[in-house]
Amino acid sequence: MPGAFRSKLTFANVTSVVALFIALGGTTYAVTQLDGSKIVNRSIAGGKLEKNTLTGGEINESKLKKVKSAEVADRTLQLTVSAPKRKSKTADRALRGAGDPDSSLLKLSTGQSQQLLASGPFTLSASCVDTGDTPRIRVVATTTEPGTYAVGSGRIQPFGPGEEVTLVSVDDPIVQGSLGAAGLGSTYVAPSGATMQLGGGVVFGTQTLGADCVASAYGVG
Repeated sequence: MPGAFRSKLTFANVTSVVALFIALGGTTYAVTQLDGSKIVNRSIAGGKLEKNTLTGGEINESKLKKVKSAEVADRTLQLTVSAPKRKSKTADRALRGAGDPDSSLLKLSTGQSQQLLASGPFTLSASCVDTGDTPRIRVVATTTEPGTYAVGSGRIQPFGPGEEVTLVSVDDPIVQGSLGAAGLGSTYVAPSGATMQLGGGVVFGTQTLGADCVASAYGVG
């Protein structure tokens, strides 16, 4: 039998068997010896990876860029509204016309003067002036701090304690029974850093809304 087996051996048979062993041995080597050093950089496409197999352990999160929605969220969180140095003085307005302490409209009788609003060193006062014909309203700003500036209407006016900045003059034209506006965009700045900006300016009128003179204003300081 061995002799018969040897008689069946040929060069082709031997070569095939040797090639088979080499192929199997090569495959075993590839499986056991393959590592990152044997892989050419950037040679494996993402499509070759099995889906949903990568985890945080394989990914360096610090190298990942933020997605657009996360960037927008971060910028939104960074948006803050800075608080003014002084609380809004809307609630501090001395608008007690017609006996209503919560009134937003100051009503004055002829010859009467009253504080319209106050914020820090700044005060706005209104007067209903008797001109001998019809009452006229006058509104002025004052400060307790030297070196203060009034900015508005394209001009800068310095003033200090004992001085007035006129917002509404008795000479300002106004039709009786109607309302006007003045001091739009007026801002007051003191050396201490205190500021007051008139929100919408001063609304005023004479012989309207049931009073000789009326005025309304609010400031943000």
